[in-house]
Order: sequence, then structure tokens, then C-alpha cells
Amino acid sequence: MAQKLSELVTAGVDTSPLGKDAMYKADYSTGSAASSASYLADVTALGSLQGVLVNGKIEVSVATNDLTVAIKAIDGTNPSTTNPVVVRIGDSYRRITAALSITLNDGTNYFGMNGLTSTFPVDYFVYLTWVSGSSTVSLGFAMFPYYQTYADGSGTNTNYKYFANSTTPASSDVCVNVGRFTATLSGSATYQWSSPTNVISRPIYESNCNTYTVTWAGSTTNPVIGNGTIAGMYQIMGRIAYTSIRVVCGSTTTYGSGTYTFTIPFSNATITNMAFNATIAAQDISAGTIYSGNPPVNGATIFPYTHGTTQLSPTVPFTFANTDRINITYQYPIA
Repeated sequence: MAQKLSELVTAGVDTSPLGKDAMYKADYSTGSAASSASYLADVTALGSLQGVLVNGKIEVSVATNDLTVAIKAIDGTNPSTTNPVVVRIGDSYRRITAALSITLNDGTNYFGMNGLTSTFPVDYFVYLTWVSGSSTVSLGFAMFPYYQTYADGSGTNTNYKYFANSTTPASSDVCVNVGRFTATLSGSATYQWSSPTNVISRPIYESNCNTYTVTWAGSTTNPVIGNGTIAGMYQIMGRIAYTSIRVVCGSTTTYGSGTYTFTIPFSNATITNMAFNATIAAQDISAGTIYSGNPPVNGATIFPYTHGTTQLSPTVPFTFANTDRINITYQYPIA
């Protein structure tokens, strides 16, 4: 039976592997091991992209309503000195040679998403950060895929830019996106984690199409959707959020009073000399008429206007009734 490639590496060669057996190179015809420089070159080729886990994968689990994210070796065991996981963070290859995980216990409104995405699945992006102060690798995750340093996120656990980490990095410490998973945090006072799914163990910079809770408000009295439907959807691609809102009025919908506003899931970034407008279509189904426009957005609120200069209200641009619809789309840089 052929020996493992790792067993062919001689005692005179640096045998601290960068990955598992795939990181070694041998001449089968002679049974002699290649040089240390040779298998170092191999791992550079295999893991040349930042965030690629060599001999590694992400595991996500929930126990007693607490969420745990861990880095495991491909065989499912914890990394070790003889079975390490390697990743390029910035311009350096970093070895993970011991168990590495982070747990967020229940009971906290993490990411401040209660009422916005509570009970809905949310995508989270997994990061590895080189902590310069302790020369260790920290495992973390966030709702956004574009972080490059710890300072891009927030250390406040109820902020939607929260960057959870197993070891707190310095603000300038470099991080790298290594994958994504989906989980749900309940909106009750206990804030319980559940349903981890869709684990991806490679760098990924876009989310699934996720559902969020839209707030449809009136400046005087709020509408009530009744037996109609109101839904919000968002997808994150890099730093851009693509958002859609759909309202279908029902026979028991009440329309409130005053002018209308709608919420988007994350605040809009402010960029000098740039303005961002949504696209809206208000449909009067009985008349077969569609009114469209490009309403302004301030922070996390859309102020819907159509063709005129007056904001939508129960009677503008028509008197809303059963089966009438409002459709809004908006893409914007996240603050």
C-alpha cells in the first residue's frame, strides 16, 4: 500500500504543513520527498486568493438557543499543529493550529435587527482577522461582506454593522471574508438563535434575497395593512443594498392619514455631490392607471412621490382602495 505523501517528507525537511497531505509533493518514482520550498510554492498556488481556507471549512451550530461559528479542518476535527488550516490574510499566510470558534448567546438583540428582520433568515459573512497585538487569528462575522479592517464594522452588538469577534482586534487589524451562513434571531425578548443553514466556506460578497419588515407610516395616522400584503426584500452585493417593497391593498386595509413613508433595511450612505433616488409605481387597479416617480431617500426612510410634487397619501395620486398596489425599488450604498 502506498504511503501517505506526508509520510514521505524526511526528517530534514520542515514538516510543519501548511495544509494536510495535499500540501506535500513527492516523486512517486523514487519515493523521495520534495523540498520544503516546493510544497510552500504549492500552497501559494492553492491559496493565492485572500480568504481561501486551505484544509478548512466553516461549521455553524445552535445549542440551547446559542449560535456557534467554528473553523474546522476538512475532516471535521479542530485544527492542530499536524492538521492546520491556512488562510491568506492581507499579504501573509496565517496558520490556525488550535480550536477556533465564536459563540453569541441568546438574550441580546444582536445587530439591532429586532422588528426589521426578526423571525426572518438573515445572511452573515464570516471573517478571519489577524490580531496584531496578540499575533493570533480571530474568527468573526457580520451582516456585510465588504469589511477589510476591524474599523469597517462596529463593536456595539446592537448596531447593524456589529462585527462579532472571538478576540477583539485593533481598529486597523486586517480581516478577510472567508464565507457565509444563514441564521435566524427571534424577535421576542429572549432573542433566540435558530435554523443555521446555507454554509459556504469560500469568500463570497453577496447575500441571498432576504426578507425584512417594512414600516408603512402616515405622518398623522399610520395605515394598517389588514388582509392586504406588504413585503420587503433586500440583497447585499458588496456595499450596495438592492431593496424592493411591495404593497397590495386588501378589503380591510385602512389607509391612515397624512403623507406616507416607507423604511429600508439599512441607512443610506451620504456621498458628497451625489443623490440617490428610489423608483416607485403606484397602481390604480380599477382605473388601469400607473403613476411613477423617483422619490428621495433620507437615512433609512423613503418619502414616496410619483409624477407630481405631492407625497403619497390616502388620496394622492388617487384614492387608494382594495387591490391597488405600491411598488418601490431602490439600490444604494450602505452607510
